[in-house]
Amino acid sequence: MLTHAVRATLSEDELVYVHRTVLVCGEIDERVAQIALAKMLYLKSQDARAPVWLYLDSAGGNVGDVLAICDLMGELVVHTHCLGAAHAMALVCLAHGARGHRSASRTSRFIMPPLEPQRISAHVDETITATLARDAQQAADVIVADRRAMTRFDVVAAQRYGLIDAIAE
Repeated sequence: MLTHAVRATLSEDELVYVHRTVLVCGEIDERVAQIALAKMLYLKSQDARAPVWLYLDSAGGNVGDVLAICDLMGELVVHTHCLGAAHAMALVCLAHGARGHRSASRTSRFIMPPLEPQRISAHVDETITATLARDAQQAADVIVADRRAMTRFDVVAAQRYGLIDAIAE
């Protein structure tokens, strides 16, 4: 994992092409998702078995755009790391990283994505719940209750819950 000091000295191209690192910061909208997907597809074409590091600092974003990223993550070995925040759908992306390789900075904060039956289809809402349940190794009814409450986690609670595997120093 790259330290904050090293990350700050590298261009985004160096991060992608040399260190196989993709940054997703801010709201995950169509443009941000397309850029992340393009970089991940490029890295997959170079070596599909080599790990990709996905760094997140996001308050969430569009459900479809995040699920597209998660779909591609299923075809790669992706180590995820939260730099500061992984709220709502960004938390789904973080938790979807390769088991044993999902981490967060000690000061990171997380919020479970809300249930949104009025905004998205029941099938999509169920997909989000099932993805979180599988990735966190929690029962779906536990995930639903925590989504309904929009549960907040610090890093220790997120690790205990199964959303991340390690806390970076």
